[in-house]
Amino acid sequence: MRLHVIFCVSVAVFSGVATVDGQTWHEHGGHLYALTPNSGSWHDAQSQAQSFGADLVTIRSQAENDWLVSTLAPDIAVWIGLYQLPGSTEPDESWVWVSGEPPTFVNWWPGQPNEHLPGDDYALLNSDADDGVWFNGQWHDVPLEGWPGPHYGIMEIVPEPGTMALLAWGATRLLSRRRVGTRSGLPDPAAVGRGDGVAGSA
Repeated sequence: MRLHVIFCVSVAVFSGVATVDGQTWHEHGGHLYALTPNSGSWHDAQSQAQSFGADLVTIRSQAENDWLVSTLAPDIAVWIGLYQLPGSTEPDESWVWVSGEPPTFVNWWPGQPNEHLPGDDYALLNSDADDGVWFNGQWHDVPLEGWPGPHYGIMEIVPEPGTMALLAWGATRLLSRRRVGTRSGLPDPAAVGRGDGVAGSA
């Protein structure tokens, strides 16, 4: 599934978006992003991501955070891959990303995390409004089931080094050959097997 998604998105390298198995994936900075198919708890979202060979998103910069809000979550609250290890000192000790990367960038709403409710151990990116206050893509610590929940999650695939470039190159070559073949009167590869024959033949 992982390579299937990467290849299909690489075919759309010029537009930066492709739909694979009903999911719309977006390319940004060499990574692939999509919303989970269904809403649910944080664990539900992570399980759905893993079924695509992905994880819930790891956010590494304000620019990435802003792009995610504008592209995938302009007016909703969504799960991200940040959670608090069990047994940590509340409210702000030992928050970790599912990817294993250290949280070198955080975007908490002022006063967050605050362990407002017991079990507020999961991060929600919130660009929704509450009582007229817009959260602008900042983060809240919330319970497993969400607040108020359920929520979709943002999935992320980080291709192995060189994989995205190789597949994008292959897709570009394929598209280029199809265009050249059609212009020169050579058979269109898409027509092979359909009995369309060679252009210009009797």
